[in-house]
Amino acid sequence: MLRSTILSPPQRHTASRSPSAPHPEQGPQLPWPSALLSAALLLLSSCAGWSPIPDRPKLAIEAIGAMLTPAGTASMQTPSALGPVNQPEVGLPEHLNLTDRQFGYGGDLSYGDDFAGISFGFFSWEQGNVSTKGILPYGFGRLAQGDEVQSVGEWQLYRLAWRVPVFETSFDVKSRTKLDLRLAAGLSLQHTEFRLRSEAQNAKRDNYIKIKDDYGFPLLSLRAEGEIQPLKLRLDLSVFDGKFDDIEGSILDASVTLHYQIQRGLSAWAGYWLYRLPAAGNQEKLGYSMDLELDGYLLGLRWEF
Repeated sequence: MLRSTILSPPQRHTASRSPSAPHPEQGPQLPWPSALLSAALLLLSSCAGWSPIPDRPKLAIEAIGAMLTPAGTASMQTPSALGPVNQPEVGLPEHLNLTDRQFGYGGDLSYGDDFAGISFGFFSWEQGNVSTKGILPYGFGRLAQGDEVQSVGEWQLYRLAWRVPVFETSFDVKSRTKLDLRLAAGLSLQHTEFRLRSEAQNAKRDNYIKIKDDYGFPLLSLRAEGEIQPLKLRLDLSVFDGKFDDIEGSILDASVTLHYQIQRGLSAWAGYWLYRLPAAGNQEKLGYSMDLELDGYLLGLRWEF
């Protein structure tokens, strides 16, 4: 037996990555497709019968942990008597020595039905100095070509998300066993900061970059789920393309998780998380660009009240 409800999902959009050259300070810029999409999603509760809050909502808290590894590239101008000099990209792991898989932690507070509703969460991750060193093939800010470098990276993420169900269907796969499929769409307002401090081990030189957004930035958020109790397989995908302060380019926040209901009101989950953060800005009058990627395994516990 098949039971389904289908509503038209919102349209996606794409945009190109901005160049990494230094630029003057600018305010937030949201491309027209994103602005129109955001406005449309804010009207979900009054269109096509979509409800802003699911039926029989519950308050829940989640404890989250993740083992993440940094990757990506960065470039930064170097100072000279004639002004800043552009430099080629260097690798964050191999040249700046931002390479270790480290544990991060966070939490989430939600009001809904574990699939749709409103949620607020945070996550914090840090990699300290490691015993190995990277060697710079090019200058990087205040650091010189050939410097032996150790780096410390810190990342904080805050997310306020609102999703509404837009599609659901059920299949009777065998006697007393049902497969539920669901899709939700909405907005995720995120605020993030990333700090990179690098020190030369062969000279008294260091360099500091702080990536931040003062306003937060909106992402289109999609959630898909398949459930055969007591197991659920879930895909979360949030995307953004534009410029907000130092954040510039296409952001991807994606995870795949498997959830197991231990007992009524208590569940555990584990999976894989990928976060891509592009940035471009100025630090101490030196332009920089960075394409940061953090990925790894995550797990969590959820309690409902």
